[in-house]
Amino acid sequence: MTTVRIEPGACGFVTTVRAEAAGRRRVRVSLESDCEAVRELGRRLEELDLRQVVGAGFGQGPVFAAGRETLKHASCPVVSGLLKAAEVALGLNLPREARITFLEDEA
Repeated sequence: MTTVRIEPGACGFVTTVRAEAAGRRRVRVSLESDCEAVRELGRRLEELDLRQVVGAGFGQGPVFAAGRETLKHASCPVVSGLLKAAEVALGLNLPREARITFLEDEA
């Protein structure tokens, strides 16, 4: 099982994604969060197949469509975190940390 913690920033709604391979081409995912929109996203995406994880193209496919329909902010990192966890669970990517860091402006 692959577990990812997503700390989105100002909203403070931390999300935990768990992804587990269900065969070679399917992955089961669960999302835990205090954010109702993220919980709804999780209800819509309980199991994905390989094509839904890597075959749809950036910004396309059922994962991004569900994100557009449920999440309130386009910059919410939950969809990216969910896809990263699913890729790792399927053996398609390495479990490496991704990060967005704000730097102070140099004046």
